[in-house]
Amino acid sequence: GFPRAVAFHDQRLFFAGTNESPLTVYGSVIGSYENFDTDDASADDGLQFEISGRVNTIQWLQSDGEFLIGGTFGGLSFIAFDLGTDTVTPRARIGTKYGSSDIQGVELGDRIVYAHSNTKSIYEAQYSDVTLKYVSADLNDRNSDILEDGITEIKAIEQPDLAIVSVNNGDLAFVSRDVPQKILGWYSYQFNGDVESVAVIPTTGEDRIWISIKRTINGVTKRYIEHIETSDVDRYVDSSIYYSGAATRSLSGLTHLEGETVSVWGDGSYAGDYIVSSGAITIPNSKTAIEEAYIGLAYQADLEIMPIVLEMKGIGSTQTKLARVNTIDLMLYKTLTLKIGGGIDDLDELPFRDTNDAMTRGLPLFGADYPEPYPDISIEQDVTRQPTIYIRSDLPFPCTVIGLACRMEVNNN
Repeated sequence: GFPRAVAFHDQRLFFAGTNESPLTVYGSVIGSYENFDTDDASADDGLQFEISGRVNTIQWLQSDGEFLIGGTFGGLSFIAFDLGTDTVTPRARIGTKYGSSDIQGVELGDRIVYAHSNTKSIYEAQYSDVTLKYVSADLNDRNSDILEDGITEIKAIEQPDLAIVSVNNGDLAFVSRDVPQKILGWYSYQFNGDVESVAVIPTTGEDRIWISIKRTINGVTKRYIEHIETSDVDRYVDSSIYYSGAATRSLSGLTHLEGETVSVWGDGSYAGDYIVSSGAITIPNSKTAIEEAYIGLAYQADLEIMPIVLEMKGIGSTQTKLARVNTIDLMLYKTLTLKIGGGIDDLDELPFRDTNDAMTRGLPLFGADYPEPYPDISIEQDVTRQPTIYIRSDLPFPCTVIGLACRMEVNNN
């Protein structure tokens, strides 16, 4: 008899989706969220009504400020409340034909975002003043593989940018939105463990992303509550701790990563990888003692651009031609580590240090204040009909690629 859907809307608490009455919506008295009395039938009294049409069990409820949205496997239903002199009349209509799963939909800006009934697509629904219904768009129709394992949860992020985060087979999949510019981009976070749940909590300046992640370390399964740091800090390792103090070679506080190999960012330099023993690591005498450090699990960030297709005068489309990339120019911002090449197994590391730099000191970030060009990077690539470029960052440093240009040769034969 318990409802599976709940939402606040217009100062009422709404429940829906019980087993016995799967399409019935129950609304509380205005401002009294424990009182569902409907006896007086006045404008501020409780509500009880049923939606109909191409719908089935109400799986979730979500308010977008204007309407109360109900997600069902048959589609979205949006409910308006017409105010009379002494009464309130609920009016439910079918909003979109694309059905929803039982994953809670979320509000993002002026839109409702929800998981399709197959859990492998995320849809964005927006009310249209022309059609007087919600119009849905598939956000991953051009990247269908990224959610192929099916998602279990979605959350909305509004600061610093509009984004959606979903749990996808133990990983996190993000889609960022720039609605005025009509730009949309997918990316994923993979961990040395399985993310089981995600929460987004608003804070000053940005929304903080918290995760519950399951890891097996030394044969023991543990769960960690961690947050993803997105502010401008030099923290580029997972499950990390921070040290600041007197110069030392002994860094402790790592019992949660006992037996694991951790990577160390120390005083602006890469200080190496070490195995945690008794909750600590020791920096060897061959390296400088550290006053500030981030220690945690290393990860690599990979970027592969879309296959390069050009329209060339006298040749036409290069899509059917053999071609290869010869040189690359990059526009980088706050970057200190990068590997690049024409194949994922054929990457060359770009040098950021020259012979004038002291090996015992950290380097300033390339493009620290504004984007700077890193020109004329030569790569070796076999001819192919789908030339592309791979970029990897696998050390605990930032890497931000602002732009990329390349020179190609095309075989017109």
